[in-house]
Amino acid sequence: MKNIVIRKILIVSLSMVLILNMTCCGGTSSDSTTNNAEVQGTDTKDNEDTDTKATDNADADKSDNDDDNEYDEIEITVGDIEFPENEDGTIIATALEEEDSEEAIMSYAKETAPSIDIEGCDTFTQIIDEKLTSGMAYANVDIGDVNALIVASFAYDNLDGNMAAIDGTVFIYKDGAPYEAGKICSAGTAYPLVIKDGKLMSASNHWIAKYMIVDDQVIMVEHGAVEYDGDGNGSYNYDRIDDYSDGSDMGDPEDMVNKMYEEMSEGDVICFDVIN
Repeated sequence: MKNIVIRKILIVSLSMVLILNMTCCGGTSSDSTTNNAEVQGTDTKDNEDTDTKATDNADADKSDNDDDNEYDEIEITVGDIEFPENEDGTIIATALEEEDSEEAIMSYAKETAPSIDIEGCDTFTQIIDEKLTSGMAYANVDIGDVNALIVASFAYDNLDGNMAAIDGTVFIYKDGAPYEAGKICSAGTAYPLVIKDGKLMSASNHWIAKYMIVDDQVIMVEHGAVEYDGDGNGSYNYDRIDDYSDGSDMGDPEDMVNKMYEEMSEGDVICFDVIN
């Protein structure tokens, strides 16, 4: 009897364990299904949000492209640009817009030739000893009847026994002290600074110039230029200040410009001393 009672107790206990296990498993399955549904719902919402953003971005890109297309369609004509006019209403042709003009050449020189503070210097020698740095170069020359010191940013071997230069700041004596009279330059080592018949010369492939010192300033007294079209045909311009010319008649501009290049080739290349 006692054994029967114990068996019944064990059977009841096992039954309760089985019921509990089934209940727990069923609950877990239900929770898992619910969680999966929630995750899928969230994914669906995220996908919808992503699709919405993609659509918005596409619309924005389309709008930007439309704006760009609007700008592409804008045409700017000369009539849209305002040019300065003088009193009679005609357009001023500023010389600096022409790269071979006298003003443009002098502007190039101001940009390339060295800037030197000569305050406190009483002689050319003091400028050389106290103001010039390694690599710079100098030469003492006569321009017309004026003795001048030309300081270059650098010098190079011209393969003719000269250390030549293509830029220079020109100093003279004014009231007994050094004074900067101006700046000059050539456009490339093929055109070293030259003295010809007392005039300083510089050049490029498209322009050539002569200079003198007048009223303590370097001025351009003769100027020639040539521009070539697509077929290689040259258009020549020539001008000079007659008071400082050789007195010869002015011929065809092409002839005058070619004559200037010939004179420069015959001139004396200025020999510079280099600061070590």
